[in-house]
Amino acid sequence: EYPDGTSESRELELGELPKILTEVFDIDLTDEDANALITAPWTRRNQPN
Repeated sequence: EYPDGTSESRELELGELPKILTEVFDIDLTDEDANALITAPWTRRNQPN
């Protein structure tokens, strides 16, 4: 959120999460952890079975 009260948002692709965590939050994941993050069961909740 900006000082004037505006904000920006966008949806991320699952594959972008590890990069965003590093760039925005300075969280470095191992390849194994990044894979676990993007393949976690909660990532499939909106996908058809």
